[in-house]
Amino acid sequence: MGQKTICVHNVYKKYRIYNDKSNTLKEKLLHWNFKYRIEEVLQGINFEIKKGEAVALIGKNGCGKSTILKMLSHILKPDLGEIKVQGRVSSIIELGTGFHPDMTGRENAYMNASIYGIKEKEMKSKMDEIIQFAELEEYIDNPVRTYSSGMYMRLAFSVAINVDADILLIDEILAVGDASFQIKCFGKLQELKRKGTTIVLVTHSLGQIEGLCERAIWISGGRIREDGAAKQVCEHYLDEMNHVRQKRKVYENQVVRTQKIENEGQKGIQRTCLELMDEFNTDASREGNFAVYFTKAEVRNEDGHVAKMFATGDTIIVHLEYSCQERMAGNKIVFRVNLLRSDYIICYSVDSIEIGKDIYAQESGEIDLVMKDIHLLDAYYLLCIEITDEMGILYDKVSAVKKIGIRNRERTEVGIVHIEHDWNTKT
Repeated sequence: MGQKTICVHNVYKKYRIYNDKSNTLKEKLLHWNFKYRIEEVLQGINFEIKKGEAVALIGKNGCGKSTILKMLSHILKPDLGEIKVQGRVSSIIELGTGFHPDMTGRENAYMNASIYGIKEKEMKSKMDEIIQFAELEEYIDNPVRTYSSGMYMRLAFSVAINVDADILLIDEILAVGDASFQIKCFGKLQELKRKGTTIVLVTHSLGQIEGLCERAIWISGGRIREDGAAKQVCEHYLDEMNHVRQKRKVYENQVVRTQKIENEGQKGIQRTCLELMDEFNTDASREGNFAVYFTKAEVRNEDGHVAKMFATGDTIIVHLEYSCQERMAGNKIVFRVNLLRSDYIICYSVDSIEIGKDIYAQESGEIDLVMKDIHLLDAYYLLCIEITDEMGILYDKVSAVKKIGIRNRERTEVGIVHIEHDWNTKT
């Protein structure tokens, strides 16, 4: 059993939400008997985190994730319950917290380090590394009030990871940085994790969670909904969010599409489109003029059977059936299929133009995309399908129409794709 660095036992936290809109102290004093309601943010939270674990806190906005981080960093105290934290804690929770706007970046770095208990002499030896990682060589001696939000974040992150903390707490703040710096940050987090630093991360990016954390805790309604392996918890969370969004989108699409189709006198298409939306239990959304439209979509294995799970190296068949309005019969059409990660990064995209021959719309047609020897690694992927004309005018597009699971059997690789490789040793 590993050493426990964080213990959260039966923690409760509530806030007073005031109805009073006073903006000045005078107004508050004159209207001191204002009303409020109690918002119970956390209700009996229990979990433990071992040394060296990377754990993600996930859940909808307002579920209490950031409140937990603030209590772990001693910014807030629980109303009831107990929190024990063993070791030096470094946190990046709110942009610019602990920074004085009139002090330079260098001065703020020293001040923040002193909060973490780092002596000035020790900090001097780390300063060059902090500045270099933050990419602020030209601006480090400027007041931080002149910094952009991205520069703020880079400096805060660079200081936090260079104070030799035992525990690193990170809120959604990483979303502020540009893509290249985010990649750099997560590379550094992987390095800290290998060195035994305990990491607690709050983010809405499930791709980031699967890339860094082996464990996730799903907070819902102030309680822990699920605590387990990151991939499994993220899948369940995504399914839940998809289910909620699907119900809302189906209703919205019914209202919007019914109005549009009745205006255009295309009542035959109305039924087909709605049946297609109801058929899939995913976060499917749909758009287009439906001059040509999908009537069926299936994901099949090499034997032609409908499947949801595959292994790296398998064959995946995307089977599509479609129809068109009578006036569109004989017109050239193009099919496109996209595979996206759960964070909507496109991993693969292909269209039917590469066939080398024209495809013509017909009253009832079908087409298969056979993807052989899939090199994608362990994750869930979203299937998106489109029909357009030659010029790209959209007839029908269904996003996230299916969720495909890839299991990377007997491989230790991580990332997006498998690359053929060998290990050659020399003695």
